[in-house]
Amino acid sequence: MRKKGAIIIVLFILNVLIWGLILPSKQNQLDKLVTEYTELRNKIKQEGLMGYEYIYRKKEEVGEFEKKLRNTSDFPKLISYLFEQSYLAKVDLMNISYTFEEKKDVKLQKVILNITVDGSYEGIRKYMYSLEKGSHFFEISGIKIVKRVPGVSANIFIITYLKERVDG
Repeated sequence: MRKKGAIIIVLFILNVLIWGLILPSKQNQLDKLVTEYTELRNKIKQEGLMGYEYIYRKKEEVGEFEKKLRNTSDFPKLISYLFEQSYLAKVDLMNISYTFEEKKDVKLQKVILNITVDGSYEGIRKYMYSLEKGSHFFEISGIKIVKRVPGVSANIFIITYLKERVDG
């Protein structure tokens, strides 16, 4: 009986030690880490620094954008791509005019395309969708649609960029 009482007293003392000394110490460490994290997060917000997830996501977006950019020497292929997509969308590409603008600070050439396509409204919609979602970077900056018998004519304004080829 005394052994049971002694064991109970020892267990009680161990319980007090665990709950009274060890756990509060761990809680204090956790509180300290939470405080440090909060201070760091606030510092990042104040100084305008970004979290690594945001930076990684932006880096991936830039990588995807760069994959769609073509070299300046690939301009004829880009025009050929416009004709290919018009054939697949069953519209007639009637006219293409373009101008180049040099972007010296980033070694890009801005290409402004003005194309005219004739066909059905649905075909023109498919054509524009294929350009926006295709393997080249095209920004459709405007469109003017004119109804013509038996279909529709669309004047589409497109902006794209070509990068300088870097050999080496």
